[in-house]
Amino acid sequence: MDRNVNKIIEDSDLEKNYVFIYSVISYDNRDLEAVPSVWLNENKTICYWPPKSSKNITTLIKNCAKPNEDWNSYSCSLIKQYGSYVDAKRKVAKLVDSCSSSSSQEFGKGHRRKKISSRVMSSENSELIYVSPIVETEETNSDASIMNINNVDTNKKIDRMITTVDVLLKEVASLKVDIRENNKLIENFRNASTTEDHFCEVSEKCNLKFPIENLSEFNNMNKDLHENEDLKKEFSYKMKLLSGGKSDDFVKRMLDRCFSKEFATKLAWTSAKGNIPIGDSKIVIYLYRM
Repeated sequence: MDRNVNKIIEDSDLEKNYVFIYSVISYDNRDLEAVPSVWLNENKTICYWPPKSSKNITTLIKNCAKPNEDWNSYSCSLIKQYGSYVDAKRKVAKLVDSCSSSSSQEFGKGHRRKKISSRVMSSENSELIYVSPIVETEETNSDASIMNINNVDTNKKIDRMITTVDVLLKEVASLKVDIRENNKLIENFRNASTTEDHFCEVSEKCNLKFPIENLSEFNNMNKDLHENEDLKKEFSYKMKLLSGGKSDDFVKRMLDRCFSKEFATKLAWTSAKGNIPIGDSKIVIYLYRM
């Protein structure tokens, strides 16, 4: 019997302590809000609010979560307390409607909201997106300095990006040149494949041989290029095939192909110092004509 009486007393105290678990408050910026009563200090003049990085603020409100040390504090005024979140939200909605129609006798202009928020009209089960109360602050010198530092850092990053883009563009331009040269070489091989049979016959007749290794082969080549039209065609064909296209050092590269390294040491453009002259040879003349 005594145990039951004690339980009734304990339940009564518990209900008394937690009957007003939600509070309707007004912030300094005149915004109205329904929050758990545990979010207020003892004097009901400060409301603790989760940081901006917090998620599911609606869940925190419905569960009456206790404030953490990293929560922000805002000045407020207590309007009324309720036993459920639904009742507290209904009161906020009623106050908003009353203030907007200028017919409220309970609250004057001091509690009117600057902007009516539709979130107070949402149902209890809706997932709401809450925004921290706005506190007006003046920009300090330190804030201005931080902004200047951020601007400088941003400009440096942009400069680095521009430099990187310039380098990439140069690389792309170089690649395009290489691609064009490769395309020319590929085109030469394609053309060669279409006339392969013809030049095989020409080669059998002319017996064109590279590189030239001695003076006798050099003289014979000059003579044949002067007299044999088929040899001229094959010579031109092979030089184009090996070159991959015209370039500034085309003649030099082709001469390297025509003569062996040992025989090339005995050659010169003129006969100076006893060298074998190639300046007026048919090989050089036809290379320049290509």
